[in-house]
Amino acid sequence: MDPQTTQVDDLKLVALPTAVNCADMFVRFALREWNLRQLQDETSHVACELVTNVVERNTEAVPGFLTLRLRLHGDCLVVEVEDTEVLPPVVPDTL
Repeated sequence: MDPQTTQVDDLKLVALPTAVNCADMFVRFALREWNLRQLQDETSHVACELVTNVVERNTEAVPGFLTLRLRLHGDCLVVEVEDTEVLPPVVPDTL
Protein backbone atom coordinates (compact mmCIF):
# COMPACT_ATOMS: atom_id res chain seq x y z
CA MET A 1 0.00 0.00 0.00
CA ASP A 2 1.14 3.51 -0.76
CA PRO A 3 1.69 5.44 2.52
CA GLN A 4 0.11 8.51 0.95
CA THR A 5 -3.17 6.76 0.14
CA THR A 6 -6.06 7.68 2.40
CA GLN A 7 -9.51 6.16 2.25
CA VAL A 8 -12.38 7.03 4.55
CA ASP A 9 -15.89 5.67 4.52
CA ASP A 10 -18.61 5.84 7.14
CA LEU A 11 -22.14 4.71 7.79
CA LYS A 12 -24.67 6.18 10.22
CA LEU A 13 -27.02 3.64 11.82
CA VAL A 14 -29.81 3.52 14.37
CA ALA A 15 -28.52 1.62 17.43
CA LEU A 16 -30.82 -1.38 17.04
CA PRO A 17 -29.82 -5.06 16.76
CA THR A 18 -30.11 -4.89 12.95
CA ALA A 19 -27.17 -2.44 12.97
CA VAL A 20 -24.78 -5.35 13.56
CA ASN A 21 -25.65 -7.03 10.25
CA CYS A 22 -25.50 -3.68 8.47
CA ALA A 23 -22.05 -3.08 9.94
CA ASP A 24 -20.85 -6.46 8.66
CA MET A 25 -22.11 -5.77 5.14
CA PHE A 26 -20.66 -2.24 5.15
CA VAL A 27 -17.18 -3.41 6.21
CA ARG A 28 -17.11 -6.24 3.67
CA PHE A 29 -18.26 -3.95 0.86
CA ALA A 30 -15.80 -1.16 1.70
CA LEU A 31 -12.82 -3.49 2.01
CA ARG A 32 -13.73 -5.22 -1.24
CA GLU A 33 -13.81 -1.82 -2.94
CA TRP A 34 -10.43 -0.94 -1.41
CA ASN A 35 -8.95 -4.29 -2.57
CA LEU A 36 -8.42 -5.44 1.02
CA ARG A 37 -10.43 -8.65 0.98
CA GLN A 38 -7.83 -10.37 3.16
CA LEU A 39 -8.85 -8.08 6.05
CA GLN A 40 -12.61 -8.55 5.73
CA ASP A 41 -13.15 -11.27 8.34
CA GLU A 42 -11.06 -9.76 11.13
CA THR A 43 -12.23 -6.20 10.50
CA SER A 44 -15.85 -7.27 10.31
CA HIS A 45 -15.47 -9.10 13.62
CA VAL A 46 -14.03 -6.00 15.31
CA ALA A 47 -16.67 -3.68 13.85
CA CYS A 48 -19.54 -6.01 14.82
CA GLU A 49 -18.24 -6.32 18.39
CA LEU A 50 -18.03 -2.55 18.74
CA VAL A 51 -21.47 -1.98 17.22
CA THR A 52 -22.96 -4.71 19.44
CA ASN A 53 -21.52 -2.92 22.46
CA VAL A 54 -23.29 0.32 21.47
CA VAL A 55 -26.56 -1.48 20.69
CA GLU A 56 -26.57 -3.26 24.06
CA ARG A 57 -26.16 0.06 25.90
CA ASN A 58 -29.14 1.62 24.11
CA THR A 59 -32.83 1.04 24.71
CA GLU A 60 -35.01 -0.10 21.84
CA ALA A 61 -37.77 2.27 22.95
CA VAL A 62 -35.64 5.32 22.16
CA PRO A 63 -32.50 4.14 20.35
CA GLY A 64 -29.68 6.51 19.63
CA PHE A 65 -27.51 6.71 16.56
CA LEU A 66 -24.04 5.44 15.88
CA THR A 67 -21.51 6.06 13.16
CA LEU A 68 -19.21 3.31 11.92
CA ARG A 69 -16.13 4.66 10.17
CA LEU A 70 -13.28 2.91 8.36
CA ARG A 71 -10.03 4.79 7.76
CA LEU A 72 -7.12 3.59 5.66
CA HIS A 73 -3.90 5.54 5.82
CA GLY A 74 -0.78 3.87 4.53
CA ASP A 75 -0.73 0.39 5.97
CA CYS A 76 -3.03 1.16 8.92
CA LEU A 77 -6.72 0.32 8.92
CA VAL A 78 -8.71 1.95 11.71
CA VAL A 79 -12.23 0.99 12.78
CA GLU A 80 -14.10 3.72 14.65
CA VAL A 81 -17.54 3.64 16.24
CA GLU A 82 -19.03 6.86 17.53
CA ASP A 83 -22.30 7.05 19.42
CA THR A 84 -24.38 9.60 21.28
CA GLU A 85 -23.83 8.09 24.75
CA VAL A 86 -21.95 10.12 27.33
CA LEU A 87 -20.66 7.04 29.16
CA PRO A 88 -17.24 5.72 28.16
CA PRO A 89 -17.29 2.59 25.99
CA VAL A 90 -16.62 -0.87 27.32
CA VAL A 91 -14.16 -2.70 25.08
CA PRO A 92 -15.00 -6.41 24.91
CA ASP A 93 -12.33 -8.83 26.18
CA THR A 94 -12.46 -10.62 22.82
CA LEU A 95 -10.76 -7.62 21.18
